[in-house]
Amino acid sequence: MALHHSDLRCWLRSSFLRMVRKAVPDPLRVRHIAFGVGGLLSVVSVLTALSLHQHFVDSLAGQLRQLEVTVDAPGARTIRVYWDDPTVYPQAYAAFPVVEGGVQETWNVRLEALRERNPAAQKNELWVFSIRTPEQAVTWKDISLLGDWSLLADTSLRGMAGYVGWITGAVPNSLSVTLKGSWLSILVGRSAFSGKLKMTVNGLTQIVDLYSAHWNIRELTFFAKAPVDYGPRTHDVLIKRGQGRWNKLNFVADAGRSLDIQRVSVDGAEPSRLNGDTFELVKPRWPAYRLARGVTGTALVLLVSTTWLGCLLWVTGDQTQLRAARRYEYLAVTSFAALMAFVLT
Repeated sequence: MALHHSDLRCWLRSSFLRMVRKAVPDPLRVRHIAFGVGGLLSVVSVLTALSLHQHFVDSLAGQLRQLEVTVDAPGARTIRVYWDDPTVYPQAYAAFPVVEGGVQETWNVRLEALRERNPAAQKNELWVFSIRTPEQAVTWKDISLLGDWSLLADTSLRGMAGYVGWITGAVPNSLSVTLKGSWLSILVGRSAFSGKLKMTVNGLTQIVDLYSAHWNIRELTFFAKAPVDYGPRTHDVLIKRGQGRWNKLNFVADAGRSLDIQRVSVDGAEPSRLNGDTFELVKPRWPAYRLARGVTGTALVLLVSTTWLGCLLWVTGDQTQLRAARRYEYLAVTSFAALMAFVLT
């Protein structure tokens, strides 16, 4: 009986030791797992850094600068100033009116909801909130409507006399009004149900796509034409830094009008004139596109170093001396803290 109990104790002890050995991971296996995880996370880190590169470029190039320009542009309404090559970045510009006040103009407006629509739009509706100038506010009684227009109560308090005009482009329609003022403002709604708008102002026609995935109100603004004897005026305009490859400013007036630019200043520094409407900026030491590369590289180094220091700490933390383990731990924490500070910045 005693022998039986002794054999049972030996069997239990050996079974327990086998279970303990199985529970303790093989150092070589742990190392392989750590290196595999580190390699996978490194690939993810590289892809993450590359995906953030354009965001860094846009953020750095979007920093605002103060432009002061003195220009004479008779017959022009607005002037565009490009800070990146317009042939590559046609939307990299700021527009400002030539006339800042004191000059009034008669505005002949005609709006028409077209049958044509954006492929993503569900319908071809037109919502008109208001048409006004600073000097004259019209109501729906002053507007000539053609077609089956509906005047709906407006809860946003932006409609004329508390009403919004609605119509669909599926039927013939038009809206016509004449008013006077220094500049013209037209408020229209944009949504997933909005179509295209044919807008004619003082004989100039343009097609505006009003489709938007989310509902919002868009203001279409037109400024008075500068008289021939209006003379030069100084304008303060906020422009963006730009990517720094082109490193120029190009001024373009609407309708191909000529410009007489007399003085240009950007953040207090005067650029050199290349021709009548193009100026070369002072070449920055760190242009946005180059600085974005450095930021992307820094993010990549921090991501990869944090990953591999963490893996190294996992593999060798329990198998090295206390001082070495502490060193790996401090390096991993420092790298992670630097990464978090970089992300927050």
